[in-house]
Amino acid sequence: MNPLLRVVCLSLPLLWLGCSEGGANCVAGMSVSCACTDGRMGSQTCGAGGVYQACQCTGVVPGDMAGAEDMAGSGGPKRLFVTSLRYRANALGTVCQNVADAESLGGTWKAWVSGIGPAPSSAIGRIQSQGPWKLLNGEVVFKKRAQLATQPDTAIRITEQKVLLGLNEYAWTGTSLGGTSSGNTCNGWTSVSATEKGTYGNPDSIQAWTDNGLQPCDQSLHVYCLED
Repeated sequence: MNPLLRVVCLSLPLLWLGCSEGGANCVAGMSVSCACTDGRMGSQTCGAGGVYQACQCTGVVPGDMAGAEDMAGSGGPKRLFVTSLRYRANALGTVCQNVADAESLGGTWKAWVSGIGPAPSSAIGRIQSQGPWKLLNGEVVFKKRAQLATQPDTAIRITEQKVLLGLNEYAWTGTSLGGTSSGNTCNGWTSVSATEKGTYGNPDSIQAWTDNGLQPCDQSLHVYCLED
C-alpha cells in the first residue's frame, strides 16, 4: 500500500471506504462515494498524489431519521401552556384563545378538554395539527399528535406568561389517558354545580397530567391550551 495512504487509514480509523490498495491509483480530482462506520454516507476526492483524501461524511446516521420524522408535524412546531388563572367549568369554550390573544401569542388555540360543544368530542379529536408541541420556554412536550394519547415528555407547568405554575394546582380536562372523554365533564362544561364532577389533570405530573381525579364543578381550575 502507498505509504501516504497507509498514514491516512491509520490516522482516521472511522473511515473505511477508499482505504485499500486500489485507492492509490486514482485520478486527481475524481470523487467517489464513501461511508463511515457510524453509517453516514459522504464522498472523498482524489488528491494530487493519486491518493483519496479523507471521507467527508454528510449523511444522516441510520436510526436518527425516525426521530426526525417523529418531530416533523404539519405546519411546523406548535406551542402549549397551562393558564396562569383558574376558571369555572362553564367558561372553558373560549378561554384558551382569549388568553393567547391577551398575551399576543398569535395562532389558533384550543383547550385540552373533552365534552365541549353541541356535539361533544374527545380532547384529542379536537386537535387537528400533528405537532410537535413545545412549552413557551422551548421544551418539547409532545413529539407528535399520537403522543397526546399517552404521556408528555415533561410536565406542563409553563403558563402563557412564561413562568412556572405553582405546586398543588390542577387543570380541568374531562379526559382520560388516551385522549378520550372520561364521562365526567360537568355536563358538557355547562354546569357549576357542586353535585356534579369533572375530571382534572395535574400539571406537575407526567403520569397523571390529564386524569388525576375528580373535582366538584363549582370549583375553579386551570386549563391546558394547545395551539392547533
